[in-house]
Amino acid sequence: MIVVSDTSPISNLLLIGRLDILHRLYQEIIIPPAVHSEVIALKSLGKSTVEYTSAECEAIALAIEIGCEWLLMDERRGTRIAREHGLRTIGLAGVLIEAKRKNVVSEIGPLLTDLKSNAGFWLGERLEATVLLKAGE
Repeated sequence: MIVVSDTSPISNLLLIGRLDILHRLYQEIIIPPAVHSEVIALKSLGKSTVEYTSAECEAIALAIEIGCEWLLMDERRGTRIAREHGLRTIGLAGVLIEAKRKNVVSEIGPLLTDLKSNAGFWLGERLEATVLLKAGE
């Protein structure tokens, strides 16, 4: 399965040392140049300092261009725009649910805790409860 990713799913997993989840789930992960720049900034500075807007636009354009199966994106505005263009999107929480279903991870609760504590990942209480319920936790 070929996917295009925006910065957020990659950077959040990178910050908790679990980028392997994406590699184990997807055959090929393609990122546009703006996402690459943000990930490099994250690695070198410990956080991303680049505007997300250009990365979202590039990720959407690339996903449309190559006709990928999924666009990995967490940002609401970008997700809405991508869906308006007929793209299928999945956020990091959805990726984690899929990882559990495919036995890539045994639990996602600890990953969500780690993401919130160490990566600054935001997930509302109701959404977190829904995600854990869908994962059978």
